[in-house]
Order: sequence, then C-alpha cells, then structure tokens
Amino acid sequence: MMIHKVLKQLVALLVVLATGVAAFVSLAPYPVPPDHSQNTIFVVMSLTIPTNVQSGQEAQFCARIINNGNVGGSQLIAFRVNEATLATLEQKLDSQAEADVCFKHTFTAAGTYQITIETENNSKSATVPVK
Repeated sequence: MMIHKVLKQLVALLVVLATGVAAFVSLAPYPVPPDHSQNTIFVVMSLTIPTNVQSGQEAQFCARIINNGNVGGSQLIAFRVNEATLATLEQKLDSQAEADVCFKHTFTAAGTYQITIETENNSKSATVPVK
C-alpha cells in the first residue's frame, strides 16, 4: 500500500514537472531564415550632385544603382530633400545590372539641403548648398 502511494505521488510529481517544463520549451520548429539568395538587392553606388545650385533654377541629381541580388526585379527609388520624399520611380534591373537614376528639383529658397536617393535596401546622401 505504501509503495502504491509513493508511486502515485511520483507520477503526480512527474506530471507537474513535465507541464512546467513544457511551458518553457516549445516543440515548434525553429523559424526558417529568409532566403536572400532569390532577392533583388538594389544598392546606391554613387550620388552625383551639381556644384553650383541656384535658387529658382532646376538642378539634376543622379545616382548609379546596381542590383546585387541573384534575380532581376524592380524596386521603388525615392528622392528626398531634408527627409521629405519629393519623387519616386520604379526601376527594373536584371541581376548585377546597373542604371543611372536621375531626379530634377527646383529649390525656391537659398540654404543648405540634405539630398538622399534611396532604394529599399540602402541610400546615399549629400549636402547641397543653394545660393
């Protein structure tokens, strides 16, 4: 009778331990990392800005973009002035292909402006003095 009672308590203890451990251990599979081998990876390689920008005159800003991904595709390219998006365009590139992407803008006031051209993967910025 005593052995039966001890075995019953031991089983109850094992059930409590198993339930408690299950709360800390998940039997769910580990999350699968994303497969970057089949993505487009657009990188801004360079940013070209005019050297003499005048208020009221149109200026052109260009970036050389490369698709470092293993597949061709398209991404949205953004043109920002002082963090405000002023224009976007969709650029298509094959894997390892390059393209020049240009935006035009007219500043209405003299000052110093931060110009950024941005892909979904990275960006390049430059400071532009406007006279």
